[in-house]
Amino acid sequence: MRRAITTVLVLGFILVVYAQYAGKYDIFSDDKKIGECTFEFRKHPSGYVLTSTTTMNIAGTQTISETKTYYDQGYHPTSYNTTVTSPGGKQTISATFSMGKVTLMGSSGIQQMSQELDFPSNGYILDQNIFAHWWVLGRIINPQVGNFSYDIIVPQLMAVQKLSMQNYEEKVFEGQKVTIFEGKQGEIDVNIMIAQNKSILSISFPDQHIDAKLTEVRSLADEKAAIPGGCNELKPSDLEDEDFFKTIKKGKRFEGHISFDPRGRLDRIYLNRRAQTYIGKIEANSIDGDFEIKRMSHRVTLAGEWPLAEPIKTDPEYTSPAPSIDSDDPEIMEKAQKIVESSPTLWEAARAINLWVYRTIEYAPFRYDSKDAVIKQKGDSHSKALVCVAMLRAVNIPARVVRGILMADAPLDHSWVEVFLGQEIGWAPMDPTTGEVDKISARHLSLWLGEKEPPVYARDITIDVKKLK
Repeated sequence: MRRAITTVLVLGFILVVYAQYAGKYDIFSDDKKIGECTFEFRKHPSGYVLTSTTTMNIAGTQTISETKTYYDQGYHPTSYNTTVTSPGGKQTISATFSMGKVTLMGSSGIQQMSQELDFPSNGYILDQNIFAHWWVLGRIINPQVGNFSYDIIVPQLMAVQKLSMQNYEEKVFEGQKVTIFEGKQGEIDVNIMIAQNKSILSISFPDQHIDAKLTEVRSLADEKAAIPGGCNELKPSDLEDEDFFKTIKKGKRFEGHISFDPRGRLDRIYLNRRAQTYIGKIEANSIDGDFEIKRMSHRVTLAGEWPLAEPIKTDPEYTSPAPSIDSDDPEIMEKAQKIVESSPTLWEAARAINLWVYRTIEYAPFRYDSKDAVIKQKGDSHSKALVCVAMLRAVNIPARVVRGILMADAPLDHSWVEVFLGQEIGWAPMDPTTGEVDKISARHLSLWLGEKEPPVYARDITIDVKKLK
């Protein structure tokens, strides 16, 4: 246990900073390992989602439990589903929570069962052998409190129980202060060790001779921050180079021939727009043709007054939250409203948001979703585009991410933004990385629409430059 907990404590600082992580509890019976519970805990538009897999081998019989639990922002369960697979077959159990009630549904073979129980909206969840639930519960336990008591649901038992625990002792373990709590889950004795960073390091059920010890933990935010392999973007030093920056921004005309394999993703292809024309082959495995891009105005001064008298009619997709576009996040909504409150026109409101992102979100070689980029105030061109789109949508300005190439000395992967200003004007571009709006540089070669990763990056695209000025 000493080696395992040392690993956890070293990583403890990271867990306080980030809200998303993965880990593993090893499960023991009388000091013999009998299984493990691996888990990932991630943000979700309405809270969090926990996915876990518990594998146990007892007396030669293996049982696998695959579980998904959704939580609100206060770590209270909103829905739950688990599938338990054993040599005897599969058993599924689900739970939904609403208005002080929990509805439990279960099936095993041809047998079906259901039950509705009273369960307070401020209750928590701890299912049998799903030790990852304890990890989440640790988020709300104060290690310095004398005692605590929570209502909990145990779906596999179809029962509501009381978890009551008392502070048994505080001590220094592996150089860090930890707290030992002892108490009962229902009628069963249970002990836990929790660190000051709220990581539950171990769970013990003495009467059942079962112990779970946290042996691995890592931040998913670190994985998320990595630029996808093969993606070649601007370097921060490029934007600090005044000559380089001027060359990019003054691009007036770009003509050439382009060829690549879109790998069947023609639904996302974006080769023709007001400032860009493409003539050539568009097939599932081949884009091959000529393009011309001009630096030109999109008649943005014709945009209406702000605030809007009525919503702009367009596809609801462009005004709605999406994965990595957190336009319903309270902080993003509040910031966006404040940024646009004094804008006289729709276009000026959009410009104000683009300028805020350009100035506030530092360009850095990290990839974040919009919420994390706002929190960390840094990110690559795609992160900045996500923030810009999220803020625009937060104030009901239709917006979308454009992905393609920024032509420097060599083609670079790049993301920017388009806003919809009404049927008469259409879509107008802005780049929160370069700070450009409307008449953006002709060095922007659009290829794809949407926030998802493109099927190919610049390195796999052939461009024959005919004119670049």
